[in-house]
Amino acid sequence: MKDDIKDYVNILLDGTGITISDNRLSFLVDDFYDEILVYCNRDDFPEQLERVTAKIIFAYIQSGSTSSEGAKVSSISEDGRTVNFDLSGIVVDEKNQIYATQLLNRFKKLYRVEDN
Repeated sequence: MKDDIKDYVNILLDGTGITISDNRLSFLVDDFYDEILVYCNRDDFPEQLERVTAKIIFAYIQSGSTSSEGAKVSSISEDGRTVNFDLSGIVVDEKNQIYATQLLNRFKKLYRVEDN
């Protein structure tokens, strides 16, 4: 299933000039897969969600959130072991967030809480 999602993302990336390492793509697929299960309150992952997940990951990659220039180390403290990142290069695209929410809401399981 996750391999199918990776294949769909690669199909969407084909011809865009955007490249992403296989390790990075595997991480994104695992991460989004888990987040979607939680968001949709599901234990199963319907086949239709594979393409939806691929579209969401593609939109995430397109937004520049995975560029190597995104998060750079801005400071390091040695004894306190603190590392701070400059996140100004990371793009948050509200349009893609709304799009993802609309796609996922179709698969969300709702539970009825009954009062005793």
